Amino acid sequence: MASLPPPAISPAPPLLSKRGQGAIGSDLVVTYHSDMAQCEILPTGSRYTNAGNFKAGTFLSFNPPPFIDDLYPQLFSIDDDERPGLPLLLSTFNADVRTATLEEDWEGRWFTITARVCPNQLSFQGVSLDGWDLEDGAGPKTVRVALALPRDGGLLPIVPRLLHGSSEGAAWPTSPAHASFAGPVDHDTFRLREDIWSEALVKSSAFVKLGTYLLPENDRPPHKGVHVCHVLVLFPVDRQPWSSQLAWMRQSSNPFPRGSWIACTGGRVLGVLNRNLTRSPPVVEASLRILVVLADDWEFIRQSSLAAQNASTPAPSTATSESPTRLRPVGPGGVASRNPFSSPTRTAKAPPTVVPTPPSFATPPPTFATPPPTTSSATLGRPPVPGPIHAVDDGRPAIDLSSADDASDMDDLLSHQLTSPSDTPSQKRPRPASPETSTPTRAKRTTAGKKRPSLYE
Repeated sequence: MASLPPPAISPAPPLLSKRGQGAIGSDLVVTYHSDMAQCEILPTGSRYTNAGNFKAGTFLSFNPPPFIDDLYPQLFSIDDDERPGLPLLLSTFNADVRTATLEEDWEGRWFTITARVCPNQLSFQGVSLDGWDLEDGAGPKTVRVALALPRDGGLLPIVPRLLHGSSEGAAWPTSPAHASFAGPVDHDTFRLREDIWSEALVKSSAFVKLGTYLLPENDRPPHKGVHVCHVLVLFPVDRQPWSSQLAWMRQSSNPFPRGSWIACTGGRVLGVLNRNLTRSPPVVEASLRILVVLADDWEFIRQSSLAAQNASTPAPSTATSESPTRLRPVGPGGVASRNPFSSPTRTAKAPPTVVPTPPSFATPPPTFATPPPTTSSATLGRPPVPGPIHAVDDGRPAIDLSSADDASDMDDLLSHQLTSPSDTPSQKRPRPASPETSTPTRAKRTTAGKKRPSLYE
């Protein structure tokens, strides 16, 4: 009885959403330097993606550090086409490209490209590309190629410089590409062999499951949906700075339990994983590529923390958390500083205290140089001052007017005030001048539309 061939792992069919088959991480975003070749403006009906009117061939070069080969022998693919780098077909909507300047501005020019990358070989039908893998079948020709989808502003023109060697034919760039992603650790699809490296290096490596949504034109193969890919994240605990920061991985039996996520920012892309390093069966197909990423800036997210975050109730808006650092006095900008490096003895000068002034009256109260003369209440318009009060027969108080000043005294006092100048300061009235001696006087500011009544009119 003939033995059956071992099962093979092939690229999964596209999913309608990232919730279709378990947890799937974010896009694989890669920043790399490359020149452009076979630049072309594609008409409607022959585009790779729905909105990709611009097509170009790029190259993702691999430049791993020298210590990687010593720590991880036989890490990279033995395929000659995948060892130096990975060809990527760039498809994007580019409104700046023009047919007349296509050769001058784009062909052969170098760019810094930030794009979503699908490392697996995708089969596109109804398109053509010179020098790329083609499949001839009963139907139309099929192009098998990896895809790069630049983000908005992801094409930055640069001028390359020979940073390594003095020969004009020296390879460039010499720096590795950088990848950013966040996704769950996959323990089921791929597993590394335990006899390839040291135990610490094997258990400190993890496969992360990612996915990118594609929308081919007219829903042709590879069809729209989420296309799943994997990356192998390395944490070389036998070398600094990972040995100091991740020393706990040596004592841990399982550093990445089920449900764990890894968020990596700016990890170095080293190359394509050697498919013979995975446990067999199953066998990994050649069209499935796993990029190896050296983690430089990472964060581990545990399942317990995710569950606790989802179960926790939001705090009320009125609750205030205590600041970890003591607030400094408010400076001239009106903001209290929490900077722990600011010295409490060298605080900014407080603004001067402004004492509010009482409201001022329109007309200041009169100030008497000498005590004012005693005047009658009738002269000032107030009720007369009552004299001594005597009781009457009916028990009601009565005012005795016999002790008040006579009428003659009142008349003398009134005539004295009308004829003699008063000691009480008052506003001077202008004297009527004769036409012969009249001089022009300066007009005073008065209230518009109103005439102040005179005291004696």
